[in-house]
Amino acid sequence: MADIPQPRSSVSKPVIPSQQTFDLNQRSRVNFTDQVSFRDVPLSVGEWILTIIVLAIPLANIVLYIYWAFISKGNQSRINFCRATIILAVFFFLVSALAGFSF
Repeated sequence: MADIPQPRSSVSKPVIPSQQTFDLNQRSRVNFTDQVSFRDVPLSVGEWILTIIVLAIPLANIVLYIYWAFISKGNQSRINFCRATIILAVFFFLVSALAGFSF
């Protein structure tokens, strides 16, 4: 004889997906240096002071601005700072040249 299907109830039970359990010992063994790049770590106050002092040196600052903005694979904050400074310098140079001011 064939099995007779049972009637379904009008209210069905919610399906709960299998929950992953995390082993705390396994989580503690994760090496966070693999997940966070050194480029994403903010510069310390001392590194910013050193950066500003080095960028105050004539002629060296131009070379370092270009190096840090376009060539370096270093800290992303320093790269963005140098790119923004170069963009502002070019903008102000063009505005002053168009206005006829002399340097």
